[in-house]
Amino acid sequence: MVTTGQNEQTADPLEDPARAATEQRTANTPAGVPTRPAGTGSGIDRLMPKWVVAALMAVAVIVGLLSPVIGVRFLAVPAIGLPLGAIWLLMQAKMGGHREEEAGSGGQRTDSAPGSRLRVVAIVVATVIAVAAFVVLMGWLGGEL
Repeated sequence: MVTTGQNEQTADPLEDPARAATEQRTANTPAGVPTRPAGTGSGIDRLMPKWVVAALMAVAVIVGLLSPVIGVRFLAVPAIGLPLGAIWLLMQAKMGGHREEEAGSGGQRTDSAPGSRLRVVAIVVATVIAVAAFVVLMGWLGGEL
C-alpha cells in the first residue's frame, strides 16, 4: 500500500540497492537518489485541488439550473459532476495525509488500509450501484430509455 507516510527514500541505490528498490516500490514518486518528501504545507497543496473541484461542482449546479433553457439532457452534468465531486472531497477529508506524514517522519506506520470485509463489501456494492446509475443515465442521454 502506497501512503504518504512511506514516501521518504533514504537508501542510495549505488550503496544499498536492495533497500533502495524496496523504498522506491512503496514511494509515491520514486527517485534514483535519496530524497525527502516536500510536505503538504504549501497553499497550493492545501487549497487548489479542493477549490478546483468546488468550482467544477458550482458549474455543474449552474448548468443544472439552466437545463430547462439549454436542454433537459444537460441535467447529466450535475448528475455526474456533483456525486463525483462530493466523493472526491470526502475521500480527501478521510485520507489523513498530515497524520500519515507525521507518522512516517517519526518512523512509525499507520493503518490506512481497509481492514474489514464489511468495508470491502460496501465499496463493491457502492461501485455496482454507481455503474448501474451511470449506465441508466447514458441510456437516457442516448435516447434508449
